Amino acid sequence: MKQFILTIRHDNGNIKISTFADTYYKAISIIMASEGCPESAIIKVIDNTGIVHLDSSFGKRWILTQKRAGYSSDSIYRGCAERLGLFNVAFFGHKGKPGDRAKLSRLWNRIISVNQ
Repeated sequence: MKQFILTIRHDNGNIKISTFADTYYKAISIIMASEGCPESAIIKVIDNTGIVHLDSSFGKRWILTQKRAGYSSDSIYRGCAERLGLFNVAFFGHKGKPGDRAKLSRLWNRIISVNQ
């Protein structure tokens, strides 16, 4: 388990919050759930090894990098849904939690809006 320090854009300025998680994506999920903030509010993530993650998990820069590497929009969406733990909601029609479908819709719109 690693310690992650996340810098978040808050109503009253930027704040730093520390959490423990196995992966970068889980740390972001924990903070988003506890703070009730959108993914776009996360400015920077630093893990205990000093690695800096500047973008949120599925930011436009990350999506553009995936597209330039040759991945299709569908495969990027599939991978993102799996990392978010929403693969069954996205592809098998499972109900999921309130807001899951909206999150997937925003993700898809972000993926298709990023041009190479």
